[in-house]
Amino acid sequence: MVRGLAIAAFVLIGGVGAADDVASPQPAPKSKVVVSEDSAEVLEAQLETRKAYVKAADVALVGAKGKLDRVTRARAAGTVAAEEEAQAKLEVETASAQLDIRKAEVREVEVRLKNAKTRPAIAKTAATTIAVFNMAAVMRDYEKAKYEVYVLNKLRVDRSAKLVKLREAFIRLQSQLPLLPEGEAKQNATKDLEVLKNRYEAEEKLVNKVLNDEASKIISKLYDEIKEVVDDLAAANSYLVVLAYPDAASAEERDNPYLKELKLKPPAAQPFFVDKKADITDAVLKKLNSTYPALDENGKKVDVSKLPPIELPGAPKKRD
Repeated sequence: MVRGLAIAAFVLIGGVGAADDVASPQPAPKSKVVVSEDSAEVLEAQLETRKAYVKAADVALVGAKGKLDRVTRARAAGTVAAEEEAQAKLEVETASAQLDIRKAEVREVEVRLKNAKTRPAIAKTAATTIAVFNMAAVMRDYEKAKYEVYVLNKLRVDRSAKLVKLREAFIRLQSQLPLLPEGEAKQNATKDLEVLKNRYEAEEKLVNKVLNDEASKIISKLYDEIKEVVDDLAAANSYLVVLAYPDAASAEERDNPYLKELKLKPPAAQPFFVDKKADITDAVLKKLNSTYPALDENGKKVDVSKLPPIELPGAPKKRD
């Protein structure tokens, strides 16, 4: 029907229509095991070291305070000079400053460790330069995409109400026309039928334009959001290339002949084997759904699993 509805079908069933925009397949080079300086394992070791420094600085401060206490008493007894007491006070201040520095270092490592643990766990054991994600699975499980399709279908139903009425009137008049006797009444009915036909075509053209324009906005917005998330993940994990590929998004789709045919077409990037360490589909989905949640017109988060079905007026009811 209209391009917007084709996009809607793609999103709802986890379709595979976006293959033409994918780069040619390229084997990922074998890489050596590399441990990032910001990996959780490295930071945990650094944190233990920093905490040990804090303990040492705390002990040094306690010692400096003890020395100052002894020097202060000796100074009161007149057995030490004022310079020695001043030196002892300076040592306390220095030890206190060192303790503050060591505590700040602990806090810094704790923040970095927290970020490392919340960062998507992608390729922890190996540095990989190429990653892939299943676009069909992303479009199927991206909650905002589901909601956008729901809104698009609702718009289609709302804008199609007038179309349905025009079609019903056209069919009714068309069925009555053969029963009318030849004459002015039949001629007028024929003209009315032509008017209804023209009105229907004009309204259908308008509805299709509105839906296509809205679908284009949705497509552009979804692309920008997915691109931003993939760029962030690539930067965070040092990926040189990220490929989007179409594949089965569920067990039921794996035997789909159309999907198998699509994967044999040259324009698409089609990995026939994907190591889990290189597949960032789950990470893309997690970040998309957290960064761009599905919000209704009031700005409230939408539970897309509870969206009601939308049916065109006049459409036959589905049987249980």
